[in-house]
Amino acid sequence: MTSRPVFLSAFLCLAACLLAGPLAKDATAQTAKKLDYKQQKELKDAQGYLDQVESELAKLTEAVTKATGGEAVFTTEYAYVEGAIKNAASTKQRLINVKNRTDKLPADHAEVATAIERHTKYATELAALEAKLVSVKTELDAVRDPARYPNFDRDLAKVEALAQQFGRTSMLRDRPEEAVETIAQWPEVGTFINTCIATYRPVILQETAQGTTLLAKLKHFKAQHLEFIQAVFKFLDEGARDADQAIDGAVAMADEAVKDKKPAFFAGGVAQKLDQARARTDVLAALVAPAALALLKDKTKNNDKAAPFLDECAKTTATLVAKLEQAKARVAKQATALEGDIVRANVVPPSGYAGADAADLIAKAKERWMADHSADEIKAAVIAAADWKRSDTWKWNGATKEWVHYDTSTISVLLAVKTDDTTATLFLVWIAKDHLAGDALRVSPEPREPQPPQRRLLLANIK
Repeated sequence: MTSRPVFLSAFLCLAACLLAGPLAKDATAQTAKKLDYKQQKELKDAQGYLDQVESELAKLTEAVTKATGGEAVFTTEYAYVEGAIKNAASTKQRLINVKNRTDKLPADHAEVATAIERHTKYATELAALEAKLVSVKTELDAVRDPARYPNFDRDLAKVEALAQQFGRTSMLRDRPEEAVETIAQWPEVGTFINTCIATYRPVILQETAQGTTLLAKLKHFKAQHLEFIQAVFKFLDEGARDADQAIDGAVAMADEAVKDKKPAFFAGGVAQKLDQARARTDVLAALVAPAALALLKDKTKNNDKAAPFLDECAKTTATLVAKLEQAKARVAKQATALEGDIVRANVVPPSGYAGADAADLIAKAKERWMADHSADEIKAAVIAAADWKRSDTWKWNGATKEWVHYDTSTISVLLAVKTDDTTATLFLVWIAKDHLAGDALRVSPEPREPQPPQRRLLLANIK
């Protein structure tokens, strides 16, 4: 009798164990799979937001890839980066919307758990992408800031002035001094332009107001520079012929002057032709100097005929320079033989300047000359040029290693200074007007040195 209760108890326990597993599992399944209508709606909305976030993350990843690495940051449009950051912000809001919905749902539900897992993963990815985009924007803000480029206005003006300077191709013929100066600093111009491009490359690529303005000036310079090179090659050919003809013409005219007793030729046509030959050979010599020649060869390296032509021009120029020196020596000797006749034929050139300041300029020239030569007697003074000659350029200072802006106008006064009881000598006094210093005048007389017969005349010829 005592064993029955024990047996019954054991039987009941066994039955409970056998039934507990299926019943508990079924109860859990019932709990896990059952979301009410409102919860199902919340879960569906959350999943929809997560799908949108997934799509936006792909776009943001593409944006980060495009905007990072090497120069990519500078080539990426600023508005594109700003737009990507705004997209990141809206994507972040979608993740907030997801969390607001999953927080209301049972976390142990399989689909809810998956949604929460996706939310966590996407939030981490979004934070990393947004940080990179903000970093790019910060870098762009820095390189786009005009304050980062304190020398911009000065460099812009320099590029513009150099473009204008190289655009004056007529200087090769009409203004040899300017041409020689321009050619001498040519290599430094190239260095400056390259430095300018490197310095302002970020704003050029970003197409900021500064970058767009500078790029237009650089393109203008490039066009003018190309025209200058083309003009140089033309001048190397034509200028050499001009110089050769001018030398031959000066010698022929000097021979005629001696033969026919025409001393006025020496102060007139002979001097003019020698000056023309000197002007041409000065420019030619500057063009075939080592630095300029190397630059020209580099700029035309794709043309097989350019280098041989330039080498031949260098030989021709050396020949012309020697020929000109021989002609000058010959003409000087001939002029000495006719010195008396030349002096007797010379007169003070007529005045060609009609400016209202003519009298003041002549007075300043006289005053400056007398300050150095108080014992002299000035018998006449004229301004032969018709007008001031203006030059607005940037010049490379080799000593200080910097570019210096010059904007000056020059004119010269010719003084007839008494030499002795019967003759006078013509001397030049240069007057420069500095437009960068309130048009201040600088008066510079040439040295009081013995002059050739062409610069001397009889006092009786001064009217």
